Amino acid sequence: MSLKQFPSRKVFDESFVTDHGTIPNERLVGKVYDCELAWEVLENRRTQVQEKTFTILTDGLNDVANNEASRIAINAGLSIDAKTNLPMAIKRYGRTKYLEFRAYVLFLVAFTVVTFIKYDYSNGSMLLQSAQKSIFSIHFDAFDKTKTFEEIVDVDDFWNFFSAGLMNLLFACKYDPKTMVVSDASDAKSGILYVHGQDPLIQPVRIRQLHVDKQSPITCQNNKFMSSELDGCWPAYKAQFESKAPRSGWPAGSMLQYQTGSQLKTFPFGGYNATMIYPGGGYVIDIPLLTKPEEVTSMIEYLKRIYWVDQGTRAVFIDIVSFNSVFSFYLSTRIFFEFMPYGDVRPSYSFRVFKAAYVSGQRVEVILYYMEYGFFALAMMHLLLELNTLRKVGIEIHYSNYYHFFNIVIYAFYFAWLATKVNLEQTPGMLSLNEVFTSLDNLDVNDFEYVGFLYNQAQCLLAFISLFGWLKLLEFPKYISRSTELIIHILWKCGQQCIPWFFILLIIILAYAQAFYLAFGPEVDGFESFNQALSTLVTWTFNVISYRNVISFDQFLASVLFISFQVTYAIILINMFVVTLMQSYYEMKNKKYEDYISSEIRKHARIVLLRWLQILLMFIPSFKFSSDSENDDELIAAKEIAEENAEQEKMNQIVEWSWQEFENVIHQVSMIADSVKDLKAKTNNVLKREYQTDGLLNGKTGDYRRMSVYSLQDRDGRSPDPGPTMGNSIDREYIEERSPR
Repeated sequence: MSLKQFPSRKVFDESFVTDHGTIPNERLVGKVYDCELAWEVLENRRTQVQEKTFTILTDGLNDVANNEASRIAINAGLSIDAKTNLPMAIKRYGRTKYLEFRAYVLFLVAFTVVTFIKYDYSNGSMLLQSAQKSIFSIHFDAFDKTKTFEEIVDVDDFWNFFSAGLMNLLFACKYDPKTMVVSDASDAKSGILYVHGQDPLIQPVRIRQLHVDKQSPITCQNNKFMSSELDGCWPAYKAQFESKAPRSGWPAGSMLQYQTGSQLKTFPFGGYNATMIYPGGGYVIDIPLLTKPEEVTSMIEYLKRIYWVDQGTRAVFIDIVSFNSVFSFYLSTRIFFEFMPYGDVRPSYSFRVFKAAYVSGQRVEVILYYMEYGFFALAMMHLLLELNTLRKVGIEIHYSNYYHFFNIVIYAFYFAWLATKVNLEQTPGMLSLNEVFTSLDNLDVNDFEYVGFLYNQAQCLLAFISLFGWLKLLEFPKYISRSTELIIHILWKCGQQCIPWFFILLIIILAYAQAFYLAFGPEVDGFESFNQALSTLVTWTFNVISYRNVISFDQFLASVLFISFQVTYAIILINMFVVTLMQSYYEMKNKKYEDYISSEIRKHARIVLLRWLQILLMFIPSFKFSSDSENDDELIAAKEIAEENAEQEKMNQIVEWSWQEFENVIHQVSMIADSVKDLKAKTNNVLKREYQTDGLLNGKTGDYRRMSVYSLQDRDGRSPDPGPTMGNSIDREYIEERSPR
């Protein structure tokens, strides 16, 4: 006999009414359950339990934007299709971020260590300071007083320094003629070989001059009414005015030929406090190594006597290059004198400390050299991976993460570093450092000032790579701590809102720099040019203000400009800046910013961390903390672990509760199955009893009878107990039962 579900109404015909007299109630008298339906309910309930548990663990994932979900899936290595599962993508994304974080930290630490070892300038700084003191401490007689290098103001001071100070610099040490090392013995000789203590020179000392030709008065832009009274003028340096005719020089009676920068292997130069950038050509006098002091003295006296420096001289350069064998540093010293058209002489200088590419006999230097290019190769590999990701997800999705813009900056600086590095290693000066020479005669003179400049440029590019590399590390702390994530997000938002403030500040500084420059001009230090005025205003903005010189020049004008600047900047702009910061902070705080992806990764990271901590604690026999103040860090760490354990216990309780409910459902279904069996047996008994009774009364046996649910009632009108139910009503139908033969 098969059990069927009963229809609810309008299924009884008139014959049934005639036989039984009444129509049964619309409600079921007995409830029969389908086991297959019960197992379907069980499966649905199990799915609901899992979904409820996952919803508790991944609260808020429904708020993830489609672009963000796509980016996560692609970065996790998943293709976006109908089977793509966001929780699975988050899990794999977290694993990918963990591996990326570990690899990036390893790269950053290795890059920092290699850079610090290769460019360790603690000793180079001392060498530089020693060279500066050896020049700035030189004193020479000028009329009735003694001057130093920085006090040179005219041509007479230049010649006095040239004849006295330069001699003291070049002949400070004597050397042994047999071993060519520094010696104080009685037979030691004095010559150009060592400077700055005991550092040997690696090339001759070069003196180079730039000269201009005499021009007509109109060319010099004199007053047209005075042009007829003048026979010519000596203009400021320009390429079209440069003199290229042979000039008298040294040795006596010889003529110096003009040479271009390519012929001299010299590059343009604009030193500290220089008014312009000067080319690398000019008239050159090289003083060979081992030259005696009396020969140099004779040369200086002869050049002074023939007016080698005259009204047309615009610049004189003195190049000295030495090597410190203790720390393997090279030092390029360039002493520079700029001769102004109005008669002033402005001294300047440039010191460059650098190393050779590497010394073939030193393994550490060779390893560090190739590791730099290895870091560049790693950066280019990361660039290829990022281009692949960019191809998959597109620009908009990929760069929705602002930290990817740091990658663009790092790639740009790395390409600039590579170009600078290749240019540095191909310069004649750097190539000459790898050459071995056995004689001090006929040495080539190279522009090591330019070598040092490129070396410092490569260092600066590495500095910016390191800066943005460490800033990019701020992308990962948000996966560890929510407080750190909130702070970083607030900093980003504050920076965005402060951009208009900095723009307004720039306009105000430019306006007041121009006003101060026009008002005080060259009479006040710090405002000789617009660039210096701008620098002074920036210094006033972020440093202590010194306005004594301004007030002493014009008290009324200085008061007006200075007070208005202080009111605009110190009172208005600073307060606006503080208000902007506070407003952006409170906006972020009230919005209750939450990055659901970071939150999920943090949860998984805590679970993994707790598992490892539990494994480690299993091997510790006794684990307790001291209450001493010196163990505060351990107490804080224990507190954090306890909080994490409590959170993990809460999650475990949720999961345990869900599975207990699942087990209850299974138990209920088993009870339902038992009830179905009991109901089946009772139904069979009732049908048999009814059939036998009706058969005896009507005298009919062996035929089929259609019985309604009404016939399932007992004689006293009560229905049999249907047993436990699942709360689902089953529709009534006919039960067709064949009469027993």
